Amino acid sequence: MTKSALLVVHINTFFIEMFNAGLLLKDSFEYLPVYYFSIAYPTVQKDIARCQAAGLEVIDFQGQPVMPSSGTAEVSSVPPASNWKEGLKKRLPEKWVEQISAWNSKRHRFVYQWRRSSLVVQYRSLKKRQQEIKDFLLRQKPDVVLLGGDMVGYDTAVYIQAAHVLDIPVVIVSSTMDNGQAQAEAYSPDPKHSLRPVMNRFAGWLYPHWVREWRGKKLIRMPWGRVLAMEWLGLAPPLPWVAGSGAADAIVVESEEMVRFYTTAGLPRQQLVNTGSLTDDVLAAAAQDAPGRKAALCRDLGLPEDRPMLLSALPPNVLYTFGGRPQCDFKTYPELVEFWVRSLGALQDWNIVLLLHPSVSYEDMRYIEDWGVKIARQPTAEMVPLCDLYVTSVSSTIRWAIACGKPVVNYDVYRFYYEGFMHVKGVLYTEEQTGFQELLHRLTTDSDFLQQTAAAQEQAAADWGFLDGRSGQRMLELLDSLIEKYHQEK
Repeated sequence: MTKSALLVVHINTFFIEMFNAGLLLKDSFEYLPVYYFSIAYPTVQKDIARCQAAGLEVIDFQGQPVMPSSGTAEVSSVPPASNWKEGLKKRLPEKWVEQISAWNSKRHRFVYQWRRSSLVVQYRSLKKRQQEIKDFLLRQKPDVVLLGGDMVGYDTAVYIQAAHVLDIPVVIVSSTMDNGQAQAEAYSPDPKHSLRPVMNRFAGWLYPHWVREWRGKKLIRMPWGRVLAMEWLGLAPPLPWVAGSGAADAIVVESEEMVRFYTTAGLPRQQLVNTGSLTDDVLAAAAQDAPGRKAALCRDLGLPEDRPMLLSALPPNVLYTFGGRPQCDFKTYPELVEFWVRSLGALQDWNIVLLLHPSVSYEDMRYIEDWGVKIARQPTAEMVPLCDLYVTSVSSTIRWAIACGKPVVNYDVYRFYYEGFMHVKGVLYTEEQTGFQELLHRLTTDSDFLQQTAAAQEQAAADWGFLDGRSGQRMLELLDSLIEKYHQEK
């Protein structure tokens, strides 16, 4: 009998691995996967269209079913998370709505966000979401729920709680190595996460596990209203700063290195299941046919086929965030992009291929090809096994390059100081412009140095992923075992 799987997506970085999960379930002919996009994040329409083109059933962020191109099945809708502006449009004249929208301008945004963080707003919102999601799961009747992560800024804990009330197992398909360091670095200048406001300080006193000291400053993971609401509704995780800390039945991880990372961060070892990543199977398939795929790519991009290839994932724009990144050498994203791309384009006798971050559109960035590079539009996992050198900035995709034995330049352009790859000898770290250019020059002109770095990476590869092509099979076995366990306990 076909089993139903509900895949809940909150952000594009979750979707990448969740899309692979949906394809795996569909192709197994044992599962019917249904996606619910819980939030209207910037690239959600593109991700919905990708699901639709693959014949996967979707419920969009407005709670409406979106039929796959080749499908006819009906999908039960779920009420979307409340949208204050749409609600006002139904009750007030349009002129008033626009005036209220103007009030929520950049000048008043802090006041607006602070009010939203109040206990009453957060408690009512989460309480409402508890009922909505429980009703949705009762209608949908999934055999298992898959989440791309479990983080306190989203309603993922509500899904886990509601699923367990209804005896449905929940699995996190993890795609990150996140112990809260990135959040602490980003939140440090934001007053909403400071302990200076008296209510944040009170919440931190009541629940000290929400507080973390970072670079001599004490921060609270979420504003006080969210903290108290999650604690009082039974939604708070034991380790709010660590992704995945919560009540999920299993967290699928991709490597022994990730197991070590999360157990060091405090997650229970029994919760972590090392199946390998579904992306590992994509990497394995691409690696098997790397020469042929590389030749086809060169033909598509108009590049010489006899040159080595440098693949670079362009970092996203984080300079717009609260407080910016004063540690960064660049004041605007275009300045950063120009330095990055011109540094790559100046290299001789190499094919330079760029991958754009999902938050950036190809049309907006085509101009950078005038600087001696080519933009590829294939998924990153399909490209990494084809390259001879990988260049990026504090990206989770570095894990894929290590698993493939590819040398990496990790240019920490925003100076996040992420420690996850510091101990890997095949990942060369720099945070300086001159260091970046010097590493690029040496790796592309000194073949001995390049080979030594690649050899060091190959020694570490086995600890960072499975390239046996069986990660998907291991994940299916895990889902089957959890569903069977829950059925036996009913």
